[in-house]
Amino acid sequence: MGAARFCFLQHLFFYYICCIWPATFRQRNYKKPVGTPNRPRRVAYRPMDKNGRPMMGYINPDCDDGKKRLNVDHDERKQDSSCGYHDALKFSFVTPPHYCMDTRIKYPSRIPTFEGHRPLWPRYGEYNYVPPQRWLHSIEHGAVVML
Repeated sequence: MGAARFCFLQHLFFYYICCIWPATFRQRNYKKPVGTPNRPRRVAYRPMDKNGRPMMGYINPDCDDGKKRLNVDHDERKQDSSCGYHDALKFSFVTPPHYCMDTRIKYPSRIPTFEGHRPLWPRYGEYNYVPPQRWLHSIEHGAVVML
């Protein structure tokens, strides 16, 4: 029961990350930008902090308030704002093979991303060295690997 609940929560998490959360950033009724000026206007930052640097989080109405002219940065290609999670489900049967220790695994690239690997993956933690044949399996299960 615990594994089924974990699997369900994992799918729910990925659905939220891929489908619901990006929708909060989508804006409807975008207008295409008129054009880019040859000489962009620079606006001086005000106010400065005590060290003489531009103060972070200051809304300059002459430059950017985070609400107007959002179409300037918006890319209207559907792939940038559409959910790809359901498309990935079509290929859920594609899994890399597991190889026992009697088989040498060589990868075509120095940092593999999707290849065959060992059936056992390392425990989550910090290591001096873990062979790619092990950490690649961790990636399959959602781990973050920092080399």
